[in-house]
Amino acid sequence: MKFTPAFLDELRSRIRLSEVIGRKTKLIRKGSEYAGLCMFHGDRSPSLNVNDQKGVYLCRACGATGDLFKFVQETESLSFAEAVERLADEAGMEIPRATAAEARREEQRAGLAEAMEAACVFFQAQLAAPAGQQARAYLERRGLGAETIARFRLGYAPVNRQALSQYLAARGFTPALLLEGGLTRKPDDGRSAYDYFHDRVMFPILDRRGRVVAFGARALGDAQPKYLNSPETPLFRKGETLFNLSHAREASARNQALAVVEGYMDVIGLAQAGHGAAVAPLGTALTEAQLALAWRMAPEPVLCFDGDAAGQRAAFRAIDRALPLLKPGHSLRFAALPAGLDPDDLVKRDGIAAWNAVLAAARPLVEVLVTRAAAATGEDTPERRAAMAVKLDEDCAAIGDERVRRFYKDAVRDALYQRFRPAPRVRPGTGRPSSRPGFRAGGPGRFDAPPDQAGPLSPEMRALAAAPQSQLDRLIVVAMLSHPDLADRLSEDLGALHLADAVLDRLRLEILRQVATHEHLDSESLSRHLMGHGWAEQLHRLKFDRTLRCIWALKADSDPRDTEMLVRDALNRQRRLVRLEAERIRVGEALAQHYTVEQLDELTALQSEIEAVGRIDGLIREFGTASGREALG
Repeated sequence: MKFTPAFLDELRSRIRLSEVIGRKTKLIRKGSEYAGLCMFHGDRSPSLNVNDQKGVYLCRACGATGDLFKFVQETESLSFAEAVERLADEAGMEIPRATAAEARREEQRAGLAEAMEAACVFFQAQLAAPAGQQARAYLERRGLGAETIARFRLGYAPVNRQALSQYLAARGFTPALLLEGGLTRKPDDGRSAYDYFHDRVMFPILDRRGRVVAFGARALGDAQPKYLNSPETPLFRKGETLFNLSHAREASARNQALAVVEGYMDVIGLAQAGHGAAVAPLGTALTEAQLALAWRMAPEPVLCFDGDAAGQRAAFRAIDRALPLLKPGHSLRFAALPAGLDPDDLVKRDGIAAWNAVLAAARPLVEVLVTRAAAATGEDTPERRAAMAVKLDEDCAAIGDERVRRFYKDAVRDALYQRFRPAPRVRPGTGRPSSRPGFRAGGPGRFDAPPDQAGPLSPEMRALAAAPQSQLDRLIVVAMLSHPDLADRLSEDLGALHLADAVLDRLRLEILRQVATHEHLDSESLSRHLMGHGWAEQLHRLKFDRTLRCIWALKADSDPRDTEMLVRDALNRQRRLVRLEAERIRVGEALAQHYTVEQLDELTALQSEIEAVGRIDGLIREFGTASGREALG
């Protein structure tokens, strides 16, 4: 059976090589690759290297090498066709049945790919030629060096509107093929075809395997539109492609945050400054297919838009596209740029450190969702606040995954409570809050119950706000102890942590070392090892922590799905605490220099938010249903 290259490419993109090999041997991440014991010979030290971006494996000891299909063939004694069919079934893809027409289409696609590559070479040569002087001057003004120009294969389409056609015709490419590939266009009045691009700087658009499939072009003169893309062809669908996709995959695999920016020059400028994991849609709003491409590279891409009203509208449109597609572990973050600056301007003016600060300040999707609702309805009257709540309910209802939808409803409810929580009533003449429990300002007899309370909380739960981050630290470590397999799956996130308690931090590192070197390590075996290496006292304290014992998902016999949800939530909370604490320090320092009532209010609000984020009593709810526990609510 003959499989089309397009089908095999799609199958490779859906199944990671490391996932398949990881079922046969334990793999440990090392930079952008994975290493493990080779199953093709009696390996005693990790000799097998697996590279997901290149889609290949190589044993440095025995020389075994290949791709996804060869690995399945070799390890499961299958033919190539059988290996493809097995992987396609796993990926949920239907095997295409090749016909004569499909074979002709594949042959046509191969010819188009050759023509696009030849056109790219032509444009590059024109940029270096005397005719490309104005284009070179433009790229120099934009601050691009020769290495960057070569890396992105930038070029120039000359003024002569027959130059490319003649060049390609001399190399055997037919006029029909050039028209099909969007390299020429034929006017309706019957005149001869002419080159689609002329007098423009050329930006090759590559597919995920690095092959030229289209071009973007910027006019050097007054021609409109200023930016022009190739028309859609059998090789190119604008809404299914991202600029810089192949390069960004490699950079993202090196743990750079994946950023989605607005234009070609933003991507190229960031790459020249040192951030290669950036992509851009091709002149349109981000599509569902482009979101899927981004999620294949990173679980939480950062969408970066200009800080003006147009940038905000673009962010809001992206939210509507993303909500139905959200699933556990996959979301978006949003970064706002300084007013009047795009990413390219920012790194040129302030350097890569300023860009990294923008990425570090990126906000989770749920926070932007609340901001959008407030902007749409207003929040200065009870009626507008009610409309805001209705809008957020509608947004949450658009989320396709039931579990994610449930957590969004909880997060939105908590956000509204924090946003509109009345200030404590002050006793007349004392300046102190009223001691009457449960009463708040806003009218006689008003009582506000804590929003995340599913019944009376224990005294231990009520004491947690005193040390929120310390409590989160202990929760995360206890989860690692009770479910070592979870510590293995989340090793990257857990390895990037830095716990405030130095002893807990060393215990975290020791657990990660153990799960990385022992296959199928269970909780009991892990505890025995740790107790034998000086951790008995710390384990005893964690075991009898009265607060953590209340949390269902931390029990060793709970369903791992509950524990994973709990830990991911705790990790998100801790990352948010770090950002809030940095902001609290900044406001506190400013207040010390120059006292204002506004800064004092801001500091008080930040402290309240830190306490709310750090409380873990709300984590008791919802975690445990997969283990058979009846949901609270």
